[in-house]
Amino acid sequence: VGDVLRAVAKNPSVSLVKARDIMSSPVITFDEETDIQTLARIFKERALTRGVLVNASGAVVGIVRDKDIYKYLRFSKLDQLAREVFESQYFHNVY
Repeated sequence: VGDVLRAVAKNPSVSLVKARDIMSSPVITFDEETDIQTLARIFKERALTRGVLVNASGAVVGIVRDKDIYKYLRFSKLDQLAREVFESQYFHNVY
């Protein structure tokens, strides 16, 4: 959205704005088999907000956003914490 707004501010005639005027470059790609922790580390180090996922043939298969990674890590950590609390309290009280 910010890219679009900046392009329109430079050239108020929206019909003259081309995709190349608002695209992000260079394209950052990741193998679709890259693990989430590696993605999170690279996104943080390079201040990325999105990346393109490619398969072994180099074909684009999707886009991953920083928000997608954050949500997954947040829920997986909550799930892990819940399991640890449940197991320690439940088994401690039962046995």
